[in-house]
Amino acid sequence: MGDSLFEDVVKMILPVKALVEEAASYIESEVKTVLQHRITDKKRIGRLLDQLLNYAGMSDKADNMFRQLCNFYYFIDPVMISEWIVVYRDMYENTEVDTDFVYNDDMDALAEKKELWEIIK
Repeated sequence: MGDSLFEDVVKMILPVKALVEEAASYIESEVKTVLQHRITDKKRIGRLLDQLLNYAGMSDKADNMFRQLCNFYYFIDPVMISEWIVVYRDMYENTEVDTDFVYNDDMDALAEKKELWEIIK
């Protein structure tokens, strides 16, 4: 009986996994364009990060693209990226995240925080 339940769950998950991978492949071309052309449009990157965040827990490809985009955009807008990383960690990593630096009023101090690099590595 246990094997049958497991097999039923696997049968339900496989189509979803295929759709997630298909969505990640669709997003991949946009991410490559942003990275290759060094596009810094905050709205466009935010939209891509939002899409990738939906799939990162189910797709290694989406997870890697999320990290690549964060690494790229960190030096352009560390505040925005730090907020995305906190959300990512909250969704996919069951660890405590020190968010004090994210909401610090001193933005220059925020940009210098080295902890952010440890989060996105």
